[in-house]
Amino acid sequence: MEEKKLNVGRLMTRDVVTLDVNMSILDAIEKMTKYSIGSLIITEVGDPVGILTERDIIKCFHNNNVPPNSIPVRKAMNFPLITISQNDEVSDAVRRMNSNSVRRLVVVEDRKLIGIITERDILRTLPHVYLQLAEYEKKSQK
Repeated sequence: MEEKKLNVGRLMTRDVVTLDVNMSILDAIEKMTKYSIGSLIITEVGDPVGILTERDIIKCFHNNNVPPNSIPVRKAMNFPLITISQNDEVSDAVRRMNSNSVRRLVVVEDRKLIGIITERDILRTLPHVYLQLAEYEKKSQK
């Protein structure tokens, strides 16, 4: 039986919500609330330069005693981005997430943002992977 590889491109989210690096934390909160998401890709002149998560915002508020509209996302975002290609295997994504202690990877091709893959995206596939493995084992026992 031919082994099929599960590539990042099959699981990633293509409609990534972004925010310009010069916007404020308040702008980020409003956008994250509007789209019900836990992170934003931060861009500068359209190119991805960082990521801002809910946790980053909490840390920012804890460490600063100023209004959220006066803090640029540049001060709270994580950079450099940890990226992966859509053609890489999901197992590579898991290893990269673990080795970098992150829950999200930005998917890029030729340094252009094309998607994001999260732990949640990967976890959603586990039941399917287990079913395929069980099917494979059944066939190999015959």
